[in-house]
Amino acid sequence: MTPVFLLGPGRSGTTLLYKLVAAMPDVGYLSNYNARFPQAPMWGLAARPVSHAFRMKRFAWFQDEGGAYFNDGRPWHQRIVPTPVEAEPVYRSCGMPDSEDLDRPLPADVVERLRRRFRDIAAAMGRSVVVSKRTANNRRVAQLLQAFPDARFVCLLRDGRAVARSLVRVHWWSDHTLFWCGRTPRSLVAEGDDELVLAARNWVEEMAVMEAGMRQIPAAQRMDLRYDDLLADPRACLTRVHAFMHTGKVLPAAYWELVDSLALRPTAADWLARMPAEERRSIEEVQRDTLQRWRFTDGDARPALPMWSSTNIDR
Repeated sequence: MTPVFLLGPGRSGTTLLYKLVAAMPDVGYLSNYNARFPQAPMWGLAARPVSHAFRMKRFAWFQDEGGAYFNDGRPWHQRIVPTPVEAEPVYRSCGMPDSEDLDRPLPADVVERLRRRFRDIAAAMGRSVVVSKRTANNRRVAQLLQAFPDARFVCLLRDGRAVARSLVRVHWWSDHTLFWCGRTPRSLVAEGDDELVLAARNWVEEMAVMEAGMRQIPAAQRMDLRYDDLLADPRACLTRVHAFMHTGKVLPAAYWELVDSLALRPTAADWLARMPAEERRSIEEVQRDTLQRWRFTDGDARPALPMWSSTNIDR
């Protein structure tokens, strides 16, 4: 069993990528059933009947207009369909600490429980590859590598200005505890902080801790992907991700029909043009160094990823 972990700051498109990858019929995932019954991995069996049910996945996993994120939740007739979710209860039930200490090794019993739980979920689904997306995993790369030395990581990157604008529009943001200060945006705004500036800084903090984790991943086990590249050419990007996972299978035409039905398209130029100048300045004052480091520039909506090295990150 080989786990594939998706990394990326919140609102970077990781939910969309997670569902697109989990929709591949030869890939397993942590489902809403696993999250509901974290100590009963055999609930992975529930996902087997929908493995090739692409129309059902399209109906239950994605909005009518193609979005993957349900800000207001899903109706019951969609929630009963096995769906990829973050499934923090699975990690918690294995003893994974909710810690920001990237250098703290996991106890041997936690490592064994994680390996056994992922192995059992994979066996229940009949898959040799299991994909998992969990925002907290951005801070757990060292522990994940300790438990799964051969794990693969797909790192999704999105312009921090778009991320900040998206964060302040989701229902959970105001009461979400920020890992870098232990406070919620609601409490900080009540004391005079600007909500958009907090969202801008949150991207910077998440990118910093993710970069620290990315440096620990062997090059052959890490794939970096731009959100705007995924929107512009989903077939090419998903083909790369599928090859990176080494499942040894071929994606069927019905899978690509599902992808095409979402009508994904790049949006970078649109939101940049609509962003008020004052709003843009307040975000860029906080994010400027990280934006420049990752070459998110106005001149190219889909800039090439920089060659990865510790110099690129530390300078």
